[in-house]
Amino acid sequence: MPTTPCGCTDDQSEYYALFPHWASEDDIFESKYGLPMPVPVPVPMPPVYLVRPEHWPECDQREKCDFFNELACKCFSEEQCSLWCGDGKTLDPTKGCSCISEEEARAIYPEWASEKDINVSLMLQYELQPMQEPMPPVLLARPDHWPLCEGELPVCIDPEMFNELACKCFMMLQCDMRCGEDSTNDPINGCSCIPNSEVVAYYPEWASEEDIDVSWELSYQAYAAKFVPPVEVISYPTTVTSVWPACNPMPMCIQDTYFNELSCQCWPLIQCEIGCPEFLSPASICDCLSADEYYSLFPEWATKDDISFSFSLNKPRYFYAPEMDGSVAIDGSTGPNTNDAATAETAWSLFMKDSGVTLSAVMVTTAMVTLAA
Repeated sequence: MPTTPCGCTDDQSEYYALFPHWASEDDIFESKYGLPMPVPVPVPMPPVYLVRPEHWPECDQREKCDFFNELACKCFSEEQCSLWCGDGKTLDPTKGCSCISEEEARAIYPEWASEKDINVSLMLQYELQPMQEPMPPVLLARPDHWPLCEGELPVCIDPEMFNELACKCFMMLQCDMRCGEDSTNDPINGCSCIPNSEVVAYYPEWASEEDIDVSWELSYQAYAAKFVPPVEVISYPTTVTSVWPACNPMPMCIQDTYFNELSCQCWPLIQCEIGCPEFLSPASICDCLSADEYYSLFPEWATKDDISFSFSLNKPRYFYAPEMDGSVAIDGSTGPNTNDAATAETAWSLFMKDSGVTLSAVMVTTAMVTLAA
């Protein structure tokens, strides 16, 4: 019962009498949880892959091409023009940008082929197209014929990068400005115009335009690499008891809360989705915390990995299933009988009453999950 911390009732009329007669199931759910009733998520259908029909004879000859039509035994054009050919005519599938009569287009396929066979053949030529593996990124290397820079190398300050051909620091952020015909943007400061002859003088006399272009590409390549975040590998403790001390005393969490074994506190199950400047408080529904306040909720020795892992423990694991006289775990196994889980029973009945949702569909609706004590 919502009026008592741990009361239960089997009488639905007694439960609904607590609300106005005009209140809908959605109204009751939103008043209880502060969130609209979740819409059942449809279970996606598995992809359907076409196969070559068994009644199609094999092609005597197979041409090498990307779009081979298994019914016509011909190569079709990969590109089809958006062209209207007029009444009685259609695009030639083998060429893609020329028109032929409908009779000629039909003659491309066997006489016994039906319209369904033709449509299937057109879909198959796309599904059977060989998959192209993504090209690996091409990283430029310093050309071997470039001599090494001599003397003491300058120290470049961001957003500058060292140009390995000019042996100077060039500005990576260039102003979008127009210079005269015989002048260009100065690569050293990025926001002033200098004669073209002075820009050319930055590079060796033997440097070609291709060398200069490659030197800039190398600089941009090195500059972009500075912004690639390192891959963070997070390893969670395999067991809690081997790393964390046991909570003493162990609190009894009321309904709509769960026990966090790192902070040794009971925290709310459902929280509002707000954008906090730093952290949303796990100990309340809609409060924001600073970083210091957030980390003070946990032991001083706790790492960020410990904190992240603690949120995955003791989260709701059972759905209350009245028709099974007990609870059903997320993996489908039966859990302990819990006739006093009023919140779970209410959530289940409200969600199931008119939606006709099966257990598998509820498994993807995290808002309906409530821990079975």
